[in-house]
Amino acid sequence: IQDNSLIIRNAFYNKKYNTNKITNIYLKNTIPKFSKILGSNIGNLNYGKYYVKGLGSGTLFLQSNKGVYLYIIMGKDFVIINNKNELETKNLYKKLDQQQKLIDKWLIPELQYTYELAIITIWKEEKNAK
Repeated sequence: IQDNSLIIRNAFYNKKYNTNKITNIYLKNTIPKFSKILGSNIGNLNYGKYYVKGLGSGTLFLQSNKGVYLYIIMGKDFVIINNKNELETKNLYKKLDQQQKLIDKWLIPELQYTYELAIITIWKEEKNAK
């Protein structure tokens, strides 16, 4: 994670995601059946664009066929990640979850402030029009 970006790099595939676009993140011990659209699948390694049953077309970065899977949902797009080391996957989840909580904490007051400014502007325009 770098600034507001999740950057995933490996020998086969590089991808950058804007973390501000994340709508949901969660961990699961399973992954639905999937089939490759464009990417690599060598042994237990699956990288690239895949069709995932129940989710549709998205990106997989899987280093193992076991363990916990991190689901990152961005509107209609998604990424599913797991590392060989389950702890690394859980740590990435914690970092993203903390970042999302900070974004939510600061986004709501910002929207409230914008809404209040719009109301004041409309009130002033109506007052000046009279």
